[in-house]
Parts: sequence; structure tokens; C-alpha cells
Amino acid sequence: MNTIFFDNEAELSVIGAMLQSIDTAKRHADLTEDDFANPDARAAFRAIRSLVLAGEPVDLVTVNSALAKTGADNTELRIRANDLVPAPSAIGSYIRAVRECSQRRKLDSVIRSIANAVGDGMREIPGVISDAQQALREFGFGRGGALLSMSDMIVKGYADIEKRASGGLKLIPTGIPDLDRSVGGIEPGEYWIIGARPSTGKSAAGMHIAQAAARKGYKVIVLSLEMTAEQYMQRIFSNAAYIDGQKLRSGQLTEADFSDLTDSMPKIAELPIFFAFPDALPDLRHVERLNMAMQRWKDEGRCDLLVIDYLQQMDTEKRCKSPYESVSEVTKALQRMTREYKIAIVALSQLSRPAPGRSLLPRLSDLRESGAIEQDADGVLLLHHCETAGDDGFWPEDVKNFDALTAGDKRYIAVIQAKGRQCSVGKFEMLFQPEIMRFTPIDRKGHVA
Repeated sequence: MNTIFFDNEAELSVIGAMLQSIDTAKRHADLTEDDFANPDARAAFRAIRSLVLAGEPVDLVTVNSALAKTGADNTELRIRANDLVPAPSAIGSYIRAVRECSQRRKLDSVIRSIANAVGDGMREIPGVISDAQQALREFGFGRGGALLSMSDMIVKGYADIEKRASGGLKLIPTGIPDLDRSVGGIEPGEYWIIGARPSTGKSAAGMHIAQAAARKGYKVIVLSLEMTAEQYMQRIFSNAAYIDGQKLRSGQLTEADFSDLTDSMPKIAELPIFFAFPDALPDLRHVERLNMAMQRWKDEGRCDLLVIDYLQQMDTEKRCKSPYESVSEVTKALQRMTREYKIAIVALSQLSRPAPGRSLLPRLSDLRESGAIEQDADGVLLLHHCETAGDDGFWPEDVKNFDALTAGDKRYIAVIQAKGRQCSVGKFEMLFQPEIMRFTPIDRKGHVA
């Protein structure tokens, strides 16, 4: 008998369709064996999946043979399933029916667990609420606490690679050519750090990445914990219209400046970037409040990338004994958010000044409270302003062109790719124009080559 928790006909129809069509059998990645309540259908699905992964033909004979070896033989059920083959256009609806029943069973189990915790008089209510929220979040992302077998991992991994190869899974571009060539972009679920000393351009780098992602259609939220909305917009106008930021700050603009400014506004107005500022949303300084807001933003489809300016301005509601412990709580929470909400996070971070006598070139240990930040981040970029041609950050071939490269108040920035879980480390160089908050790659094919 079918119920909202079990649809035997749908399960048998899916198995039957897989027995009849190799293309349907290859859709095994849409389901797991735990989605089947009927143990015989579950065993048949397991056999079908193993045959597909081995490159073997899938039909009633091969599946019967595979199951006979395991002792899980119910030929009569599979013959019945073989007769229940839906039309090709209907197979998707049967797969969805199987998956929906499975989700209802899992959700029912989660709710029963929550109800038991509520009825436990020894449990503190805040702890019960926290555990319930976590359980529901995990259910929402399909984990449900279940272990994944190696076969499950192979299925998920191969499906992921196929999706990447077909262009279905795209990385978020940074707008930094050397970095995008190196890592391909930032993947949803990754947590990146951009570290720099004061006045090196880390806020401008964060906004550069935000705009590059937005131009490709990704929805971006910028959480600015250091500047007001007016200060941020002066920088954005300066960048978009190529107007010196000091002129915008003082208001001493020419008619040509106003013309450039109004011409730039429609282009940036279309970018899907949203801003949060502490004067309007002070609670977002606390990572727990940010997590709650992110759940709402993600449900509303408003965030693929979160840029935080900057990390050390964030705090936690937990009582911590030291700044190191506080930053550890914040950075671990941000890492969890990337995984739970399938977003990318780029957090800007201050770097400590080097000890006297040491090279000025930054290293991972220069990240303030570096242990936790370095450990939790998937990638770390360190920005360094090379003020003289003898600086360690200069690429040797650029030394002879120092004057040309840094003409007009341009700054030569070494970008150290100090950590990458999925990529190699290295270094590349860019130019930064602070008066218009703009990063540009170095044209080594031109007159400065």
C-alpha cells in the first residue's frame, strides 16, 4: 500500500526503467540506495549502479546474476518491475516521487528526534533550539547525518566532473587574470582570505572581485564593517568613472567629471551587488547574527558570494578569553557557512608588520591571529606594495621598467598565492591606482616589457 512515506509502484517503475534503458540506468546519480524503502528494490538499485560503474550491460539477466552472487535474490519482484516501465518522459516524475518519499521519511525521523529532545526535561532550551536548527539545516542540504559509501562518493564525484566538463558548474571569477588562470575562480563552498597591510588596497581588491563576479551574473553581498555607505560609493564611483577619489571627496568636479559620473551610473546600477553596513545592521558584526541573515538571503536567492571587509572587525556572541579565540570562532563559523549555504566567502584581513631585519614580503604567519585563519581558509592571497625596485616582491624582469610601471602614482603590487587547497602556491604581479581604486594586470607585451 502506497503512503506519503512509501510509493512502491514508483520504486518498481524506476527499477524497471533502469532495466530497460542504459540511459535511464545512468541516472542512478539522482538517487541513493537509501531512497528505496523496499529492500528488494534497494538491492536491485545497488546492483544496477555497480554494473553501470563497471561499464557492464544492464538488463534483467545481468542484474539477476549480480544479485545471485550476493544472495539477495528476488527474481519475481524484478520481473514485475520489468513490466512496469513508464514512458521515457515520465521517468523523471517517478524518480522525484521516490526521492520525495525518502525525504519525508528522513524529515519525519528528524522531527521525532527534535520532539524527543523537547520532552527531555534535563535539556536546556537554548541547546535544544540550536540542535534542532542544525538538524533541520543538515536535512535541508541533503546530509541528514548519513554516511556515504565509497560507491556513493564515486557517483557524486563523477557526476560533479561531468557537470564541470559540460559547463554546468561554473567557478566565480575574481577578475584577476593570473589568479583566474591559476585556480579557475572561486568555487561555491570555498572560503578565501585576502591579507594586506594598511593602505595596500585590500578593500579595493575585495570590491574588484565583487564587481567581476557580478558582471558574470553572480549575486554578491558586501559586508562593510569599516566604511560607511557614502565612503564605499565614493570608491565605486571613482573606479567606474575614472575620477580621482579626492575630487569626489571634496566635491570639486568639473562638468566633464559630472558627465563621466552620470555615464557610469547605469552600468554599475545593473550589477547584482547588495551592501550591508554596521550603522544600519549592527548585529551583523556578530558571526551568529550574520549566519541567521545569510540563511534568509540564501533562501531569497540573493547571495552567491559574500565579501567581508574586514575579518578582524567581526565578533562572536560567545565569551572568549582572547582575540585569538574570538577570531578562531569567527573564522570557523565562516568556513561552515560556505559549506552549509553553498556560497563563496572572501574575507579581507589585516597583516602584521614584519619584525625588523626581516624581508617585507608577507607570509602566512603575518595574518593576525594567523593560526585559525590559515587553517580554516581554502585559499589565501597576500598583497604587498613594492615601493622600490629592490623590493623582494619585484619580478626581476620588471626591475628595469620600474619608473614606467609606477608612473602616475601607480603602485606595483605583488600578489602572493600563499595557500590553496585545490591549487598550487605562487606569486604574480598587478598594478594598483589608488586614486581611482583600480587594479590592472601588467602588460609585459607593451612598452614596459
